[in-house]
Amino acid sequence: PLVVTFVQRQGMIDAASNTFDELVQIGGLVLRQADDQPILGATVRRLATGDEVVSDAQGRFAFFGLRPGIHRFRVTAPNATALERDLDLPQGSGNSHIFQLNQQ
Repeated sequence: PLVVTFVQRQGMIDAASNTFDELVQIGGLVLRQADDQPILGATVRRLATGDEVVSDAQGRFAFFGLRPGIHRFRVTAPNATALERDLDLPQGSGNSHIFQLNQQ
């Protein structure tokens, strides 16, 4: 399954300053907990900003341009119990990018 973390570092080094900017891209999956099947149309929301994306037919989602650090996400889908989790980017393991929802 596609579960990725990509870190992009940009910087300028000169005699006056060393300036670096680091952005993180993550991709993950939203699956049904009972059978690990993908959930189409699940909403994955970054709580601090309200930014949200929707999972595709394979349950995949992606966020771009995140700063390193801890980010709290909430995942919802019709007829499923919502799930919240903190992701430590980019240090978190790829497994933390898989959200398994209990369907009701």
